[in-house]
Amino acid sequence: MEAPPIAVSRVAFGYGRAGHGRASSGPEEVLQDVSLTVAAGRLTALLGPNGAGKSTLFRLIVGRLQPLRGEISIFGQPAASLDSVSRARLVGYLPQEVRAAFGFSVGEVVLMGRYPHLRFGLESAHDRGVASRCLERTDTAHLAARRFDTLSGGERQRVLLAAALAQEPRILLLDEPTAALDWHHQHEVLALLDSLAAEGLAICLVTHDLNLAARYCHQLYLLEAGRIAAAGGPDEVLRGPALRRVYGQALRVIDDPDLGRPLILGPLPGEAPCPPA
Repeated sequence: MEAPPIAVSRVAFGYGRAGHGRASSGPEEVLQDVSLTVAAGRLTALLGPNGAGKSTLFRLIVGRLQPLRGEISIFGQPAASLDSVSRARLVGYLPQEVRAAFGFSVGEVVLMGRYPHLRFGLESAHDRGVASRCLERTDTAHLAARRFDTLSGGERQRVLLAAALAQEPRILLLDEPTAALDWHHQHEVLALLDSLAAEGLAICLVTHDLNLAARYCHQLYLLEAGRIAAAGGPDEVLRGPALRRVYGQALRVIDDPDLGRPLILGPLPGEAPCPPA
């Protein structure tokens, strides 16, 4: 049986800190004893408030950071053993923020996603065809001739998703992919991710939108201060006791009458909303 696309086992990570005049007290851990699995054919979501460690975990998986302890494997191979090209052929990564200060066209940006597959750095007709199909799937083909740095935040996000898909990865990691999108495009992107998962892709996304996670995702991991507070399907996580502890208030959760999944309406009467993080 093939190893899972992503397996994170008891991982810890910390950023360095000063010793304040004494011997250094070591790194301050922002992830502690985190274990999770991202499966093929399923949408997995990382939930939790700001500072819970979600984006840090993604950066560990894609090799931008190295864990203090624990193991991360990609299809059974230690993540640290993969070179950048091999990793890019397996993992497409859409970070939370991407600088837009460059003058390439949208078509060129998406074609750049083909870099792990290029021979001698040259694009073929096949590469251009893949990029064109990814533009179509993300509803950005009409933007192909536009300069990337002239796009709105939502348009940029969909173009970067097209570039990640152009890598033809087996795993897709997306850090808040709907944050800059309007309601229509939020659901359009999640429906696209759902169809890609149905085709066999392993997809993990970070989101603050509990209702989008409830509607589209199969497996949820709720993080609190660098630890997994709850894991399971939407019913288990969004109706469980950890939700109130993590968000600091009781949330009103009902059954969506059409989908039969949890629907979060907001704080219960008398519960003051949490202040923004």
